[in-house]
Amino acid sequence: MTKKEKISRKEKQLLNIIGRDSQLSHKYIASTIGYKRENTIPKRIKKLRELDIVRGPYCDINLGAVGKNQIYNIYADIAYSPEDRDLLFTILKSIPGTRWIFPVQQEDRFFVQFQCNHYSIIGKLLKIVAQNHLITYRMKASKNRWIIMNPNFFGPPLPDTRTLFAHCTPPDLSYPRIHPDIKWTTTDLTCMQYLQVETDSINRIRNIEYKVYGNFWTYSQIQYSIRKIKNSGIIQSKEYHISPYPRNKCCTFILVLQANQRKTLFRVLNNFGRGCRLHKSYTMAGDTGFLFCWAATEIMPEIITIFDAVEGITIKGVYYLRTHTGKYLYGQSFDPELFNAANQRWEFPYTRVKKEIKEIIEERTDKN
Repeated sequence: MTKKEKISRKEKQLLNIIGRDSQLSHKYIASTIGYKRENTIPKRIKKLRELDIVRGPYCDINLGAVGKNQIYNIYADIAYSPEDRDLLFTILKSIPGTRWIFPVQQEDRFFVQFQCNHYSIIGKLLKIVAQNHLITYRMKASKNRWIIMNPNFFGPPLPDTRTLFAHCTPPDLSYPRIHPDIKWTTTDLTCMQYLQVETDSINRIRNIEYKVYGNFWTYSQIQYSIRKIKNSGIIQSKEYHISPYPRNKCCTFILVLQANQRKTLFRVLNNFGRGCRLHKSYTMAGDTGFLFCWAATEIMPEIITIFDAVEGITIKGVYYLRTHTGKYLYGQSFDPELFNAANQRWEFPYTRVKKEIKEIIEERTDKN
């Protein structure tokens, strides 16, 4: 790190504290660390944001409780020929509900998350692309949430295999089954997006809506929606997303694991990297676990070794991010256009999207 990028011991303490609990007051944090002034805390957090170490805090929203029907997380491992990369990226971005596209280092694979009212919809669309000999793919779906663990800035950079099976009580991956008797508006849905991936600052939301989208929303209008969302019980958690080093200095990867016993896999996902200087988030879909990490670069040659020595766990894939910037890295919140405010249900325009995908493929064929 350069001198400007160096993190002091107190800043490491600050990161550890807000990484565990985003709701603590600045007064309490300052007193715990030993800062004399309470206003030092927002100044330090601002510095750490500028270093691209701190993002958020963001809200995890239980979208299944928003509509009258369920919503699924669908994960697709999509392989293709490198010359078709631009075409595939265009197709994937055209599918409503695409949450993120993770471009893998080898340039012949995308790892993608979709979110919509049924997993079979995405399967049908990917099958059309596969039938045109453009991709092969594997797909998993679940209604589970992601669990976040922020770094311990005083911990070692690499995880210890001896603790993977340590006794623990993993958190519940499922969202609570709640159905608040609330009619959600398009404004509410947009505010949920901001809470999920951007900010809960009413002034910031108002400015973005006006400057970027030309919408003049009043302060009280946004305040009403946010209060409505918070009082409904659909916010599962609110957490900072903290990387162990400036983001562009991290090794970023997705690890896909399977195990004969679900409990074993859950324990390994929960224990991996605990107490270390790495950020992880994980979830499960059936017998498959997905582990997303920001870690020290020296972890790269160690990952295979770590899990090769673990009995009962199979690595189905280790996918390293090629770059933290670039046109193929894509991420956004959920797609509010998939929510029908009139009947309060999640819906998907399958016929229209199917037609659009075929047109994209035909246009490419005509050019060739």
